[in-house]
Amino acid sequence: MGGDPCPTKHCTGRGIDAPLMLGVRAYTHTGYEMKTALLGITMLLAIATSSPTTAAQQKSSVPQFEQYPATSVYTGKPAQIILVTEAERTFRTRLRNAAKQSANFAGEYVLTTWGCGTSCITGAVVSLKTGVVTFLPGTICCWYGKGERLHFRLNSRLLVTAGVMNEESEHGVHFYEFTGDEFKHLKTVPVKRVEPQY
Repeated sequence: MGGDPCPTKHCTGRGIDAPLMLGVRAYTHTGYEMKTALLGITMLLAIATSSPTTAAQQKSSVPQFEQYPATSVYTGKPAQIILVTEAERTFRTRLRNAAKQSANFAGEYVLTTWGCGTSCITGAVVSLKTGVVTFLPGTICCWYGKGERLHFRLNSRLLVTAGVMNEESEHGVHFYEFTGDEFKHLKTVPVKRVEPQY
């Protein structure tokens, strides 16, 4: 990851009706403001699949926040942030500012994001316990749906992104498990991409 995580600047997209439904605390790219985002996983799956299924079946087919619990919530003194790589040093101001916040992801981490082009965000998590930085699994852009593009909880290691990852993945909702040193891809639920009408 270099100085600009979205160098092509082709991250474009505008919201249309393709909602998900899952109440979560979303740490959005508009600053350090916590927002409650309403996503509808069951509605999304109804759109993404052609065969009818029950809400319970739809819910069980995708990873759930409670399936990836954080062991505890860190409330101690924040560790000094560790900036080793070029990418970490490039975004040192944002990462240091994040390290001053309270944990909002996976028990001991602050998840922070910033823009990387039109309708494109990227970011990282900072451990308040160790000071170690881990970048998100890629840039997130081009979400043709309602709701935020990034969803997570303080008490869970599950990260949910909506849109296109790294400008090349399938358009949809992507599920990742944070293992402590990387984001492990669990599943992608495709969502039909409908261009906005002007």
